[in-house]
Amino acid sequence: MSARCGEIVGDSNYGTGLPTNGRLRKVWYGWELLYPRPSFLHCPSLTLLLDYNVPEMPPRFSKAVCVSLVIVPVLIQLASAADFDWKSLIPQIRKVLNQTFPGEGIEEHYNIAIYGTGDVTGDGIPEAIVYVGTGGASTDEVVLMRLESGSPVVAKFRGKNGTIQTPTFLRGASVTHSDDFELVPEKHAVYSMSSMTDSEGRLAKCGVIAYRWNPSSKTYDWNKVLSAQLKQKVCPKVGSPGPA
Repeated sequence: MSARCGEIVGDSNYGTGLPTNGRLRKVWYGWELLYPRPSFLHCPSLTLLLDYNVPEMPPRFSKAVCVSLVIVPVLIQLASAADFDWKSLIPQIRKVLNQTFPGEGIEEHYNIAIYGTGDVTGDGIPEAIVYVGTGGASTDEVVLMRLESGSPVVAKFRGKNGTIQTPTFLRGASVTHSDDFELVPEKHAVYSMSSMTDSEGRLAKCGVIAYRWNPSSKTYDWNKVLSAQLKQKVCPKVGSPGPA
């Protein structure tokens, strides 16, 4: 839920004005604000908070909140990947997915779920692998989502031919076929993997497509060198037992 300036409340350490867990959370009122939110970044002045009068708010709480506004850069760092809860954003995610993929059967079979998170972009806020609630007989369809101006968006990918898209990926396996989509935060990258085995369970082929985060365009760009490196790492040798 978004909040107006002055509705910022928190579980604060009153001595310093810093949130104890890197997040601003409900204590005295009915609102909750998980940093970052555009309303917090765009608060025009400290006066709005100083003038915001609620009888239940103790004086030292107002001082703590005001101090917190001054140290916005510190709060950005405190909103760490470990603290961020993507599950709390599922109602917003549902709306975004239906807008991005109209008529594509979002939650056709199961509910939206968070399959994994990791800070790929390096901004301290994790990206998420989100199950869209549909897929094949043995695979789940997922997308990569990130935060943009405090709201979840489907990540954009620049393919080998330079086209920018918002693709879906597959995760799962059958007797002869395996698909995967994983995050590689240490390389600011993600990859999709697809493999096939023969009738005896030996690997027949395996391919990896890797994308590296581009902070200038805010896209995940296909990377030939990284694709080859990750293929060597995650694909067994052809003729050996296929991926587990």
